[in-house]
Amino acid sequence: MDSFSGPSFVDNLADIQISMDEVITDLQWLMLECSQRCMSDTVKWASEMLEYCSNEAYEAYESSERTIEIPPNPYEITYENRHVVFGRSLMACQEVHRAMYFFEKSKEMSPLNKFLYYWSRYLSLTQKALENDAEIFEKRGEQGSNDLTPMERPEYAEMSELHTLLLKEKSILQMYAKKGGKPPVDIYMEYLTGRVELSLGNPELALTRFLLCIKEEPRFWPAYESILQHSRNEKQLRDVIGQFLESTSTHWLQHVYEVFALAKLNQHLESIQAARRLIMGGLKAQPALLVQMAISFHEIYENTEACEQFRNIAQIDPLRIEGMEQYSNTLFLMNNKADLYKLAYRFLATHRFKWETCVMLGNYYAIRGEHLAAIKFFERALRLNPYNARCWTLIGHEYMEMKNHSAACIAYRKASTISPDDPAPYYGLATMYDILKMHAYSHRYYLLAYNLRPMDSRMLIGLAESYLKLNKIDDAKKCFLKAFQVGDVEGTALLALGKIYDKLEDSNRAVQAFQKYLVLYVKVAPEQNLATAAIYLARFFLRKKKFDLSYGYAMQCLDYEMTRDEGRNLMIDANQMKAEQLRASTSQPSTPAVQHNLSTADMVIDEDDEPSFED
Repeated sequence: MDSFSGPSFVDNLADIQISMDEVITDLQWLMLECSQRCMSDTVKWASEMLEYCSNEAYEAYESSERTIEIPPNPYEITYENRHVVFGRSLMACQEVHRAMYFFEKSKEMSPLNKFLYYWSRYLSLTQKALENDAEIFEKRGEQGSNDLTPMERPEYAEMSELHTLLLKEKSILQMYAKKGGKPPVDIYMEYLTGRVELSLGNPELALTRFLLCIKEEPRFWPAYESILQHSRNEKQLRDVIGQFLESTSTHWLQHVYEVFALAKLNQHLESIQAARRLIMGGLKAQPALLVQMAISFHEIYENTEACEQFRNIAQIDPLRIEGMEQYSNTLFLMNNKADLYKLAYRFLATHRFKWETCVMLGNYYAIRGEHLAAIKFFERALRLNPYNARCWTLIGHEYMEMKNHSAACIAYRKASTISPDDPAPYYGLATMYDILKMHAYSHRYYLLAYNLRPMDSRMLIGLAESYLKLNKIDDAKKCFLKAFQVGDVEGTALLALGKIYDKLEDSNRAVQAFQKYLVLYVKVAPEQNLATAAIYLARFFLRKKKFDLSYGYAMQCLDYEMTRDEGRNLMIDANQMKAEQLRASTSQPSTPAVQHNLSTADMVIDEDDEPSFED
């Protein structure tokens, strides 16, 4: 497949050589700082990165002079800090509501204790929000129950109060700064304030805070991660890259960010290339990078390569569940029931109550055609992770299979609301309206999907077909041609172009399209499509009195049941008409034996010759 075009940052990644002693030092710092603050997700991420650093990396670290300041033991008990020690233990057990109560008792002792109190308070409100969102399934039939604005949410007032307190803490910090000097930046409180602002529906202000955190401390991975998860447009993702390019030196975590940002921008080939350069530059086989590579292969329909990457991950870390729900999506598309069964039940044995396992089981039942069971498991996944847009899309697909179009529409719209940069729900809506013969609506959503992924052949073909139904032939031709040029995944663009040119009575271009189609897709295309192209060419060359070519394509028609009889008749006609032509040219009464010396090369067009379908 040809590379996706478009602006890319991969050129900045050329010849990366990462200092692995710096990587280990930075990851230790990140792990220790976040461990002190009970930021468990970041601690897990950093420790996993350290787990998969190579022996050579640790040798380089041990021989270097790099050191990190070891913070005081957070569990060293005194009468004054006993509340904090107990609160940490409660946080480790995910009892955030109770932990907040004990952290509040000692929040004035230090900036660290103050952060712990506000962090636990934020997590407590977030947990309430998730529990409230889980109720949408019981209220799904009620109008508007799925579309609450941030201000309408029950936890909004408490979150707003927390935001006010955080801003007050920042103003106090600035007030104590030296007069005329630069006020200090507490990246942890700044980050927390940004997270609260996201919950209040103010992503622009939140992303500004995350950028400030990165500028002050480029080792602070949670800020990068929040930008990746919550950016709503291309500009916000690119602003981070622009900030990197303005700096005199680029931190290695900024390169890691680029791998995920490129994927979010739907530049999946560039993301794969960036990940490979990081691996070659010293990071080696980090599961986080390998999973993103596998997902990117899945997104560009290279499912065999995606499966290979997922298998590699399973070999080095067989019980790592993060990202493996995407593996189940890939196996579903490949109709690989056996491997999907093994994957789902392997994680069912060890991760029964994880949302990823529910997605795997949903895909397993979907591939068996048990759509209600599949929906049940996808809904379970959403109860555990209500903001997963892909689960809503999968629910939409299942309702489409059940011909419940109204429920499918609700699911697709919910997915597009959660993740407006994902083309899948728009493509699903377009397909649904296409089935309902509402072609104007269908075209609108195909166009939205195409705008998000303009170099994706499937989006282009869907858009082209919608143009055809709106009788916009010229626009349809342009889309089909572009789909072929960027790498037609399913091989339908050339066939569609051939049919269009046939209807326009442009036989030469129709022939060119059908010939190219047979050369490029003879091993992968459906039999019906191959038969359509072959029978057209056999008829055309018979009319043009090119009997050898007609005979060759007619003989190819014998391979397909739907054209076998007509192909046999065309072979007879080609024989007879060529014999008559020879008899007329030689003026001899007897009929000479007809020899067909047509070689395969006579029918093959050079694959390097691009068909000229320009108007």
